[in-house]
Amino acid sequence: MHAEKELLRNFYSSWAQSISLYTGWADHHKISYSVLMTLYALYSRGSLTQKNISGYYGLPKQTVHSSVRYLEDRGYISLTAGTKDRREKIISLTKEGSDYAGEIITPLLEAEEMVCQNVGYQRLREMIATNDLYNILFEKEMKRRFKDHDT
Repeated sequence: MHAEKELLRNFYSSWAQSISLYTGWADHHKISYSVLMTLYALYSRGSLTQKNISGYYGLPKQTVHSSVRYLEDRGYISLTAGTKDRREKIISLTKEGSDYAGEIITPLLEAEEMVCQNVGYQRLREMIATNDLYNILFEKEMKRRFKDHDT
């Protein structure tokens, strides 16, 4: 059992180190991690809602909202009403925002691509599949424990 607990601690440590690397990239560019991930999302995926960004990158909605306000105040994004729900805003990079994001995100994407080539795409697919399964099972277990706790 000791080895399994150590394995779990190593998993969390590895995951935290990945976040730390992206935080370091953000720090280098004098922005927050959440602003970096918002730029990353918009630059690599195109126009999105705050809910999309939150869901894709595991950021709290209020954190995404703060990042959106930061970028909007600087003229890097525009907000338009959604087609299905006019209260939901579609976030898009402006020309200035695309240029700004490109300066920060393009070298990051290039670095990620080099790492992926070195790691190998099959190992990357396996890592993603394993993480996805872990997240599904962990979410299910958390819900079960919340339900047991609330009753």
